[in-house]
Amino acid sequence: SDNWDPRSGDVIVSCKDNEQYCPDDATLKNMQQMEIMAEGVSGAIKLEIDSIQATNCNDAVIEMDPNPEETAKNGGSGNQGGFGNRGQFGNRNYSGYLNRHENAVGGYGGYMYPTILPNGDVRIESFDNPKHRWYPINDPVMGGSSSSTVTVQGETGIFDGEVVDVTSLDAPGFIKMETRGGNFPDVSMCKALKITLKSANDYTGIRVTLGRHHADDAQPYVR
Repeated sequence: SDNWDPRSGDVIVSCKDNEQYCPDDATLKNMQQMEIMAEGVSGAIKLEIDSIQATNCNDAVIEMDPNPEETAKNGGSGNQGGFGNRGQFGNRNYSGYLNRHENAVGGYGGYMYPTILPNGDVRIESFDNPKHRWYPINDPVMGGSSSSTVTVQGETGIFDGEVVDVTSLDAPGFIKMETRGGNFPDVSMCKALKITLKSANDYTGIRVTLGRHHADDAQPYVR
């Protein structure tokens, strides 16, 4: 839903109840950004994430580049990812950028066109060889003191941290791991999102957001 409470993460009006809050077609064709958040509930969190994919896809999904000229201009398919390789940024030198983002993990290209898995799902991310760049973001930007890290250990993405109360708001804060830049495959012919993960505890404040679309009458900062 595009209409949820940024303080708790709870949905205000669901996509099922009002289609205007469903992901729009432009978002499904390229999400641009994805976030896995812990918010609205105080406590420790540790997620071990294996993969993210779109599921319940119809037969119209094909594993080919819908815009090869644009792909070539951007430096390749993104399947090799990373700076200095044929990722989103081609062969340009971004070593300074890398030094400023030492807490982030993963590649830089993303998947620019669908990679269809044997079960028919479309791969969005797989942490055995992550293509997107993932950053930890915490609520100290809002005066809170929650903390988190994002790492890759072996073939698993680890989102580890703690959500604590923001005193000025008298409410729990948030932590999240988010992508920035890169490309996402077209999943407009799929019906659901599937994340394969394991949680170290029963933390109940996990949320997932995708895209950058903002509904006109939704609260600020809600996508």
